Amino acid sequence: MVENAFGYLRVQYRHHRFSYTFVLITFFPGFDGSDYRRQHHDPGPAGWYPSLRHGRNRRRSSRCGDVADLIELGRTSVAVVCAGVKSILDIGKTLEVLETHGVTVATLGSSDAFPAFYTPDSGFKSPCHLSTIENAARLIDANLRLRLKSGIVIAVPIPEEHAADGRRIQEAIDQALTEAREQGIRGNGETPFLLKRIAELTKDESLKSNIALVKHNAAVGSQIAVKLSEIQAREIQAKEIQAREIQAKKDEKTFKGHENFVQASSPAATKQQETPLSEMLLFNSSS
Repeated sequence: MVENAFGYLRVQYRHHRFSYTFVLITFFPGFDGSDYRRQHHDPGPAGWYPSLRHGRNRRRSSRCGDVADLIELGRTSVAVVCAGVKSILDIGKTLEVLETHGVTVATLGSSDAFPAFYTPDSGFKSPCHLSTIENAARLIDANLRLRLKSGIVIAVPIPEEHAADGRRIQEAIDQALTEAREQGIRGNGETPFLLKRIAELTKDESLKSNIALVKHNAAVGSQIAVKLSEIQAREIQAKEIQAREIQAKKDEKTFKGHENFVQASSPAATKQQETPLSEMLLFNSSS
């Protein structure tokens, strides 16, 4: 199946820049890839865990791909359910690194906007848009069946009623980044400092949003896991039925062969095959 799939891609998309994301969503059941093709200017002709946030590239990072969890996602078949990337980080660069390492990024919800943790829209679009929980589960299932050995990021926007004021959050982020720079805070200490300072500047508005999205991620991740389990159970059942049908045909063929052998070996069949004595005598006398 996999060889046929890649053979099809070589013929139909020979002028396209290939990626694991393109391969996956091209063969993802129920997804025609129109959003992906429109974003990538192509004319065109299937394990998980919920997370608070996604791995990232810091805004002051001088190069891409220097974060271990982003790289690991490119070589591990796992699905991460998260609220997107924190706006204190470089979202554009993070998405570029994920694409470079073959990680499929999708937004689950009514919009294809990639969320920015505290707010539902970061200003970037996801290559893949999933409108239902079942589609999210089918995307994970397709990734496993195609054996791409790369991860999936399913970004779940924070509910509007819990979203923070985007403008206020951005102002707090800019101020916190400036203070971190002035105080020389870098490395592992930077993110805790920024989150604490942003919570102070927003009078805990960001903290309340943080708690709400953790609960929301856990709920959505659980729903996806249940649906994925149902899909895989149906696939196993279908394979078992197919295997039984194949075995039944083999048994029927074997039985017919055995039946023909028994009939051919029966006394009646043997008697019919023997030459009558009268015919033998007649043959001898004529000769």
